[in-house]
Formats: sequence, C-alpha cells, structure tokens
Amino acid sequence: VGDDSHIHNGWAASLLAIAAATTVTTVIGTTAATPTLAEAKEDIEEGEESTRILNWLGTHHVDLAPGTYHEPETQLELEALVADAYRKGQHIRPVGSALSPNGLAFDSRGMVCLSNLDKIVEINKDEMAVTVQAGAR
Repeated sequence: VGDDSHIHNGWAASLLAIAAATTVTTVIGTTAATPTLAEAKEDIEEGEESTRILNWLGTHHVDLAPGTYHEPETQLELEALVADAYRKGQHIRPVGSALSPNGLAFDSRGMVCLSNLDKIVEINKDEMAVTVQAGAR
C-alpha cells in the first residue's frame, strides 16, 4: 500500500473548505488531546437509534442510520472520519446550523456536524484577521 497522505489531506481540506463556507469561518487545526475517531467508534452500541436532523423552521428533516451522523471534537477525528469515508466510498456532508429554509443541505447517506470544532486559532492584530475553526459562531 502506497502513501495516500496527499489524498487524505486533500479530502480533509475539501471537507473543511466546504464546512468553512457553510459556517462563514476559516478552519485551522487544533491539538487538543481527545480520543480518536476509531476509539470513539468502539463506544457505539449495536442498538443505536437513528439521528434526525431538522432545519431551523422544522419544515424539512433527514433521518440518518446509526453510524452515519458524526460530531468530531478534534481536527484529528475529522481527518480520520474523512479518510475512512473515502476508503469506504461513503458520503459525508457537513452540516452547519441547519438554517436553510429547505432541505438541500441534508444527505441521508451521511453527515458531519462541525459545531464542536469551535476554537479561535489565531488573532492577527496587524492584519486585523481572526482565524477560527468551522464550528465557531
């Protein structure tokens, strides 16, 4: 097996860029020490219920099968999720605040909520710029 880190990083960057656009923020990594996605998956029980995501108005929803809705807490978990989905050919779509008045952003094949990735990464006073993760509000 060859080194596919460029694919892994490319997919993670693509997902993060999409998420940044949906939440009007910029994404840079975090180094918080939390469990990896693989460790988190070990906690999933067989009888897990599906997840329902509603838009803010409550007029549209999507039901996601167990294991297809994700809420990573670190960039490492997000990168592992994206790499795993890529290897398996699974779809994952970032979900923001579900403020759309329609259900176009929903995807029953898989979704990832980035609200836990809400850290301020950098404040650059000279350039008057703030860099935050995709879940920052």
